[in-house]
Formats: sequence, structure tokens, C-alpha cells
Amino acid sequence: MLIGCNYFTLPNCLQLICLLVPCSDSICASEVQGAATECSQANQCSYTFQYGDGSGTTGYYVSDAVYFDMILGQSSLANSSATVVFGCSNYLSGELTKSDKAVDGIIGFGPGPLSVVSQLSLRGITPKVFSHCLKGDGNGGGILVLGHILDLNIVYTPLLPSQPHYNVNLQGISINGQPLSKQANDIQVRNLVDT
Repeated sequence: MLIGCNYFTLPNCLQLICLLVPCSDSICASEVQGAATECSQANQCSYTFQYGDGSGTTGYYVSDAVYFDMILGQSSLANSSATVVFGCSNYLSGELTKSDKAVDGIIGFGPGPLSVVSQLSLRGITPKVFSHCLKGDGNGGGILVLGHILDLNIVYTPLLPSQPHYNVNLQGISINGQPLSKQANDIQVRNLVDT
């Protein structure tokens, strides 16, 4: 069964036809933190997801091809694509409904099985790594990389395993290049990596 993704707003998505994920698909039965899935009488896998700020979204899981450029070597580019599953919202609540807080879409990069990073890694397309460099001029932008950046000047921080969010082992805190006192660094801090 095909459905037009009228609410999902990735570029050109209004012209795309997305394939609905049936209830028999293992994705529909997978446990995703914060999401509740259920099957409709029409065999469509639907979801309800609640975010930390109380906002929420409801819709259907769909699959479609995502197109991207792969960098091969120093300067060679190749076009590539992969089929990924994502949510096609038909209801939003909370902050997501306010015009000054509106977003064109939310893309999942969490450690769970439905994140784009996990799906591409499972298919052997990219390693389960991503980088996001925000542009600091106030106009947005930046770079998003799925997979490793091969640059000797980049240092990757290992994540703590088996966590529901991205967590790192915090070894110290510095302000303006000055480390906080030893006593402050001895305090147990639970941390979460987010953008």
C-alpha cells in the first residue's frame, strides 16, 4: 500500500510516494524508547512518540529511498541511496504546533534501531558513526556526515555502551581553558550528549 507523505517535509517529499510499513514488519514490533506502536485494522504500523519537552507526534511508519553523496577517497563523489524507515506524522502536539517553534521535520540519530544511523549501519552502508558541525554565524547550516571523517585532526569520543541516549565518560570540566578545581571534578555527573 502506498501513502502520500503530506505531513513529512523533507525536500521534495510532497512529490514522493512512501511505502507504508505493514504490521508484520519487524520494525513495527521493535522497542523504541519513548514510542508506542500499534497496528491499525488496515494493517498499517502506527506510532505515538513523546519528546522530553512534552511535545508529541503521531503517524505511520513508512519506508522510502534516501539519496546522498558518498565521498570516495580525497575528492571523488558517488551518488548513493538506501531505503530507510521513518515516521510520517499526521498529528503534532505541544511545542511542535507553535509557529515560532515549528520544524520542517525531525530526523532520528539516536542509538536505537530505527535511527537513520543504525539503519544505514545495519545495511553495511556506513559505520555507526555520525558527525554534526554547526555553523556559528546565526544563519544555521553546517555539515552532517554519516560515517567516519578521515582527518588526523579529528578526535572521536567513545560513547558509553548500552545507554538509551548518547552518554560519554566526563573526565573534567574547563571554563575558558581553565580546569575546575579537583574537588569540583570529583562530583559524579550524569551527562547526555545532544544538539
